[in-house]
Parts: sequence; C-alpha cells; structure tokens
Amino acid sequence: MKIRITKSEFDLISEIIDAKNPLFMSKEINKSEIILEFENIEKAIEFDELVKEKLIYKGFDINYKPNNFGLMCENIIDKMYKVLG
Repeated sequence: MKIRITKSEFDLISEIIDAKNPLFMSKEINKSEIILEFENIEKAIEFDELVKEKLIYKGFDINYKPNNFGLMCENIIDKMYKVLG
C-alpha cells in the first residue's frame, strides 16, 4: 500500500508521527516527492486516523477555515482515501 506525497507534506508528517513507532517506510523519488509505503492495512488506518486527529486540533483558523497545516492534512487524507477506499 503506497501513496505519493510532496516534500512539504512529508515535513508536516514528520512533525506529528512517533519515530519510535514507524507506521510507514519512506522513499524519496526526487527532490520534491516521496512515496510512503505501509506494511499493512492496520498501519495505514492508524496513520490516516492520526492525520485526521491533527487536522481537527491544528488545521483550522479562528473562523474555521483550513490553514496551511489543515490544507496539507486534507490533501494527505484525500490520498489515503483513495488507498483505503
């Protein structure tokens, strides 16, 4: 199970994941894109839920509009939806 993300999305993910409990392996395709590969469906679901949780708490401004963090989270969630379908 794989998704392709941008370097800026990967930087965002790196801030919110636990390095001691890796949910995926990453492989750089080029300077701006990275592939995340999930070992199994459980890790993919756990990652998806983590991103959704962070979106709720950090992804909106005072007017409930997505901030930059929120927009990147939403983009990752959309990519995960295609994989998890």
